[in-house]
Amino acid sequence: TLDAVKVTGDLVLTNTSERVIVRNGLELTGTVVLDNTGTITFAGDQTFNRGQILFAGTSGIFSLEPGTTLTLGPDMVVRGKSGRILASAFGTVKLINQGLIAVDVPGGTLNIDPTQFENTGTLRADGAGTMMRILTTPFVNTGSIQELNGGTVVRP
Repeated sequence: TLDAVKVTGDLVLTNTSERVIVRNGLELTGTVVLDNTGTITFAGDQTFNRGQILFAGTSGIFSLEPGTTLTLGPDMVVRGKSGRILASAFGTVKLINQGLIAVDVPGGTLNIDPTQFENTGTLRADGAGTMMRILTTPFVNTGSIQELNGGTVVRP
């Protein structure tokens, strides 16, 4: 568990089922690298303002605990090949994206499935065979959705 922590550098969660829980904010000046079911979980209402979350391979997990509202600030970037953004258990969770969420490695798939999702930033599928699937209803979008170079965004 990281509680109100500042990380200078990268946080690498690529060993099978590695997991970190973030409470009361994470100040990041590097990249969270996720793969092999490596998981970053946010618990409690918070804003993640800067840094990057990278889905390095095929199975990174970015989750929210029940009762959590997470705001990804305008400078936040979530990107990479394949992974899932989801509720970690039953209960209401809300994700607000003000930054960039992108699947940008050819053949990659990103599933977005919290119980509530609001996009005021940018969602992007960029590259041959890339797919972003927004599985959340309600999905509120006042931002930008980009399908580039053969990428597809599937939404309700």
